[in-house]
Amino acid sequence: SADTSRPSARHAVALGLVLLSVTVVGAALGGVTAAESQSSPVEISNWTDLDDIRNNPGADYILVNDLNETTPGYDTVAGPNANGGKGFDPIDGFPDGFNGSFDGQGNSIANLTIDRSSENEVGLFEYTSGGAVIEEVILTGATVTGSNRVGGLVGENGGTVSTSSASGNVTGSGDNSGVGGLVGVNYQTVSNASASSTVTDSGDNS
Repeated sequence: SADTSRPSARHAVALGLVLLSVTVVGAALGGVTAAESQSSPVEISNWTDLDDIRNNPGADYILVNDLNETTPGYDTVAGPNANGGKGFDPIDGFPDGFNGSFDGQGNSIANLTIDRSSENEVGLFEYTSGGAVIEEVILTGATVTGSNRVGGLVGENGGTVSTSSASGNVTGSGDNSGVGGLVGVNYQTVSNASASSTVTDSGDNS
């Protein structure tokens, strides 16, 4: 079972004068993201780093470069042969979902494969809760298959997704699937976001 005793890095909001000056400069350039406003966001530079988010789902993360099939860890973490042919294991953050922040900085996450037709809440992020902020992520060429609540970026969103986009193929096969190119089911906030995915709902919703 997951360790629920870890303190959330989002609660560490004490900023020094140096960080304050960085924040002011960032604001002048168009605003500061949730992750950038934290004292020490965790840098994500390869697929293994991305996969490790599940181990501390309340922290703040920042993507520092594009991720694609040439990035270390793709074959074992996110490619079509990863995890016994199921592809990427959606970031779950049990039991409360992902509730930290993830700033893509406009970098792309390309050619993600998830093939989990019998699983619910399927996407790069399985489930996000109220404190979650996912922003400036570009998901391209994703192939995502699940049962119910299936999205390219988030299967079930209970947080905030903004300034993000998704493309690829998303398929839900459950009886009450809830399928979307970016987000499968949304309960909170999605803003300045778009999807150009091919979405297939093959379940029996009658």
